[in-house]
Amino acid sequence: MFNNKISKQKVILMKLEILSGLCLCLIGCGSVVPSTLMAMRGLSPLEADPAGFVTRVTVPDQVRIVPGSARLILQAERADTKARREGTFVLDETLADGATLYRVAPRDLARLRALQSEINAWETLDPEATTGSLSVSVTACRLVEIVPRDATVSVDLQLTEAEPFLPLLSNAPLASILTDSELTALVPCT
Repeated sequence: MFNNKISKQKVILMKLEILSGLCLCLIGCGSVVPSTLMAMRGLSPLEADPAGFVTRVTVPDQVRIVPGSARLILQAERADTKARREGTFVLDETLADGATLYRVAPRDLARLRALQSEINAWETLDPEATTGSLSVSVTACRLVEIVPRDATVSVDLQLTEAEPFLPLLSNAPLASILTDSELTALVPCT
């Protein structure tokens, strides 16, 4: 069973793992949009076409996402054989309406689809023994000396190009994603 969460890490603005466990990990965050979590419950990262996924990130004016830092990570392991597979894929970024959009780089789509297929075969053989995660990470830098704790970030997901963006995080305070020490550890933007 794949899981989801937003985890706190130094210099990592967010790590999104897009699947069913997300609600449990974010239950205390009032900025999570429950209707989006419900829409994502049926989403299978092993069957969905990764070319259709778009993540829109809106960060506060005091923070920037380091260009070229966005990555998608797909991991899986089997409890029965201890086999483990992991792939890291570049996310191309574009700016639109003041937000940054991320999608899997075309050069990485075939490799990602091959990994999806391999892990999907594991799930077909033994769904109980297969676990994994799909995450998106971006590195942030700061434009000011001290980033305000109440500065907010929003994240919207588009599951297919035919669907609208779904809000996942809506104006979430950075302090709910990063600790004080992680906020101050953000490097200055160059």
